[in-house]
Amino acid sequence: MYADFVKGIYEIASGEKLNEIQEATKYIGQKKSVYYAWSGGRIYSTSGRNSRMSECFRLAGVKNACTFAVDQPKINSQTLISWEPDLILLWDTDPQELYSKKELSVLKAVRNKQVHVLEPPFYYDPHTLKIMYAAIELHNICYGEKENFDLEKNRRDIMTNLYGDKAAALLE
Repeated sequence: MYADFVKGIYEIASGEKLNEIQEATKYIGQKKSVYYAWSGGRIYSTSGRNSRMSECFRLAGVKNACTFAVDQPKINSQTLISWEPDLILLWDTDPQELYSKKELSVLKAVRNKQVHVLEPPFYYDPHTLKIMYAAIELHNICYGEKENFDLEKNRRDIMTNLYGDKAAALLE
């Protein structure tokens, strides 16, 4: 399946990094629930349990709030409210898109300002190996300082692995 394919790519590209992430997250018992909204303000477009983002969530040690196996489900506000995620994750979306929706003000993630944007989007493209960096940051957001990965070091490692000498210019 897709998850095995992704794991194979991770191992080829950065087996050491993958092992480090898996080691840090394997013991987590009470996993936080995360809802992912697609880019461009598509708050009700998400990623199901058989998606790249769900793989990112597994790496981060969190669970996908979306209960559907479908890769790209479209939902409504009632469904999102019923899932009651601990955190809402956005990629290339202004959080005001979410905060401006009165119907979502009942969500604890919204009330507690637990809405996080992966930015700048270039570093977190979920369709590339940068998904590992998104997983590392998501892990830090959900589990705090005691579980901290060094984000800057990991960004440099992953970008250098992907872009070689060009990474220095991308990281300036």
